[in-house]
This record gives sequence, structure tokens and C-alpha cells, in this order.
Amino acid sequence: MFCSHPHLAEIVADKNTYLLYPDDDAVPIEDIPHLHEGASYNLIVLDGTWKQARRIYCKNKFLQNIQKVSEHNKLNKTCEFTSLFHPDNLG
Repeated sequence: MFCSHPHLAEIVADKNTYLLYPDDDAVPIEDIPHLHEGASYNLIVLDGTWKQARRIYCKNKFLQNIQKVSEHNKLNKTCEFTSLFHPDNLG
């Protein structure tokens, strides 16, 4: 579905890429080592209702290989978000 995006394969292959998705094997986002070291990381967020997010997750096998994280506590960090699929980026 989304695997044809030119930069997605590179992002998914990066060891500092995480998927925000509640699952049994998801770790708390606060436990990401890079967060405490001040390094940057990629956080993939599936935009939609929970039902839509689950459908996106299930239809895109490459997402299932990314380390999943879940948000248990609020973060007091500054984050910079860039949307790959923002309408302005689709040409």
C-alpha cells in the first residue's frame, strides 16, 4: 500500500525507526534509548481511527517488522514532525 513511497524503505530500515502502535510487544515510548541520549529517531504514526490504523497495519507487512512503542505517559520533549503523506508532498 505505502511501500512504494520513495523514502519509506529507507526510513523503515533505519534502526532508529519506531511505530506508535498499541500491541502486546510494544515497549513504552519512554524506554526508547535514543530519547534519553538526545539522538533523533523516526516515529511512524498511523493516522486514522483505531479500526483504520489496524487495517493499515495488517495490510502493510513491512510495518509489522518495525519495533512498536506505545505511549503510557506524556512526554515533556520537543518533537519535530514531518508528514511524508501530507497533501503538499504528494505532488
